[in-house]
Amino acid sequence: MRKSFHRSRIRFVRKSQAEDDAILQAASKMEGKLAKAFIDAVDHIKGTVAMDKLVEAFASGDSNMVLSVLALDKSFTDTLAGKGLEAGIKSFRDAIQSTYSSGATAGISKLPSTVSTDLSFNLMSRESIEFLQNYEFGLIRDLSQQATDSIRQILIRSFQEGGHPTQQARQIRDVIGLTPNQEQAVASFRESLKSGDMTNALGRALRDGRYDRTLEAHRAAGTVPSDTAADKMVSRYAERYVNHRATTIARTESVRASNMGQRQVWDQAQKQGLLAHDQQRVWITSGDDRTCEICEELDGETAGLNEEFDTGIMEPPDPHPDCRCTTALA
Repeated sequence: MRKSFHRSRIRFVRKSQAEDDAILQAASKMEGKLAKAFIDAVDHIKGTVAMDKLVEAFASGDSNMVLSVLALDKSFTDTLAGKGLEAGIKSFRDAIQSTYSSGATAGISKLPSTVSTDLSFNLMSRESIEFLQNYEFGLIRDLSQQATDSIRQILIRSFQEGGHPTQQARQIRDVIGLTPNQEQAVASFRESLKSGDMTNALGRALRDGRYDRTLEAHRAAGTVPSDTAADKMVSRYAERYVNHRATTIARTESVRASNMGQRQVWDQAQKQGLLAHDQQRVWITSGDDRTCEICEELDGETAGLNEEFDTGIMEPPDPHPDCRCTTALA
């Protein structure tokens, strides 16, 4: 009983820390900018697709020609890095760098005064730049690969099922920016409209509610929407899915970049002899009823500044997307 009481008391304190944690506050402030940067990148890529060439590629039945016209791997890599964006539009890379910087600033504010007063932190140090570049490269590469995988998936299905090249080209453009699973959800939504399964369509959380009355009328009459109407509904569903994905990426990567900025502060403090070589850090959950079992198990665990808390878990949000945990010096 005594052990259980001690544990609950520690968690109560940690909950207060998490709510007021400067790292999570910094991450929260950057969420909107990261989400907008991703959506702007996707919109830019969609806008640069040469539809006439894409239709021609579909008509040829050559999947490699379709992929060549889209060139998504290069398009995503370049656009997320800011190449080709109009003046005034913040790139995804810039948003990540700003989040990282905010995390470092927040990390300094959390240091004991005896450390922060003497710390000489250099955001542009060789280690810091290399650290950030590796992270950016990995993230942008993963996002680009997921986009390409989604297109390959829809290509296989399109050539198997057939259809008019113009419609196929439009469908493939709509799902740019989605993961393979999300693209499959869009395809499933389209199928529910075509097959007359309006109950399924109405049960989709990301559907556009403005079409609900139309779908309910079709369900009552036992009819299906016209191809033109269905295309509009699916296009809107895909758009909302892109926004949903942007939010998930923003929540996840704002926490990651902020925590990484904080860890660079700790690393530099340690190298300057301001933190012990065996300094520990502690995992802190949000402490509310949304905390998952994985993070609940990590709550209160300690690890060295450059050690994993568990296999493959270096810092939030390694356990899962949308992780709302943080770390602090133990």
